[in-house]
Amino acid sequence: MDNILKDAYINVFSKSFSEVNEDLNRNGNITLSQGERLDDLQYRGLKIVQNKNLYCFTSDAVALANFVKVKKDGLLLDIGSGSGVITILASQKNNCRLAFGMEIQKNLFELSLKNAEINGLSDKIKFINQPVQMCDKIFKQGVFDTVVCNPPYYKSQDSMKNSVKEISLCRHEESLSLSDMGKAAAYLLKFGGDFYTVNKINRMEEVFSSLDKFGFSVKELYLVKPKADKSFDIFLLKARLGGKKGMILKELTVYNDDGSYTSEGRKAYGIE
Repeated sequence: MDNILKDAYINVFSKSFSEVNEDLNRNGNITLSQGERLDDLQYRGLKIVQNKNLYCFTSDAVALANFVKVKKDGLLLDIGSGSGVITILASQKNNCRLAFGMEIQKNLFELSLKNAEINGLSDKIKFINQPVQMCDKIFKQGVFDTVVCNPPYYKSQDSMKNSVKEISLCRHEESLSLSDMGKAAAYLLKFGGDFYTVNKINRMEEVFSSLDKFGFSVKELYLVKPKADKSFDIFLLKARLGGKKGMILKELTVYNDDGSYTSEGRKAYGIE
């Protein structure tokens, strides 16, 4: 990894979950701690541990992971990787050579290490407990083919914050702003590399503005609504660093009137 990492960080990613934690029994099975549950990711037997007392990922994260495309044997980085769901799903669905996740919260970082290990992926997926603002101190510039981020949806001054600090950090821009996201992605990506993200419809103008500021052109935009008679709720986008202008716009309706998934909804959310 010496062609990816700055010298001071080459050895940081060598430790596995079992080397820094004791939640491993003698049979090599990881023990679930209080508040944790084991969920099925419904793809090739992949599992993920989540803690109900921390932030648990939503269906938006799954949709984003399924939207991400990485060239075969490419390098992927996940900004604000949480418990590792996007890093794990996107890297495995795209046969990445290596995938990295950056997560500022220690509890979620430790969950991501656990999740890499229970899936036998500790050699293919690496996580680090650092803020994304440190990316230029850790990684060499322009080494990743694809960067993805499921960012906090709400501004830091929004009043309806969760009383649990760990959850509030994931939902509000207290440690990761849209500008931080765009700047980091521009540093990490190769010229012509792709960036993927998701957000609420009412943040679209801000997301576009931030990406444009750092040299991105939006190439694909999916407007997503729960049902045909509902308003668009979120959007998924793909932007290219240094890309030419020109965007493909698509709409996605997740559910039929009877509550079943539409065919496009099943594909977007990985329902087999």
